[in-house]
Amino acid sequence: MLLAAFCLITQAQGTLQTYGCGTLYSFGNPFNIYPEGFVRHNGQKLLVDGKTCISVGKGLSQVTVTLSDQDGSSSVETVQIVCTEPGGMSGGRPAAVLCIGESTSGTVNPNPRTGSYRSGWNWVSMMKALSEEHGTDIVCLGTDTLAEAPLEACYTAHGGWSSYTYLNCPCAAKIDPGAPKHFFNSETMWYALGLRGLT
Repeated sequence: MLLAAFCLITQAQGTLQTYGCGTLYSFGNPFNIYPEGFVRHNGQKLLVDGKTCISVGKGLSQVTVTLSDQDGSSSVETVQIVCTEPGGMSGGRPAAVLCIGESTSGTVNPNPRTGSYRSGWNWVSMMKALSEEHGTDIVCLGTDTLAEAPLEACYTAHGGWSSYTYLNCPCAAKIDPGAPKHFFNSETMWYALGLRGLT
């Protein structure tokens, strides 16, 4: 099972453009890679190594996959794998995990068969539930969780009120070079907050 992914926008080889998955994190178990995680454009129907998913076994630090679409275009992606087994946790202390990206959609889906949130409601909480099953104590960092759920699995919201967002509020994302010009940019916000000369 795919636990968490940090995805980077990449220009794929050839004519097929995808989101190239940079790193996958595992706790030592075999897991699946699904092509949906690489979809970049609306309407893309991708296969990974000619299949709807592939299984990755234990002990690998990377795997190379071929993505192909319905038009026959293809690209090759190398996925890095970072594995930390439950017994490898330092001194029994909890691992602090910052999950970025779920606030984009604010996904909340109970188990479709039981209606329960016990096994999670998005990929962040599913990771938390799986970690508990394996005896690993993790703390999901962030600004939001599902109040009625039996798990506490926070995920970022509105940039997690990071410096990026804070310095661009109320005109968010002005650091983005693709954002429209606006008089109230990050530099103006920096001075308005009295941060001149501060680190």
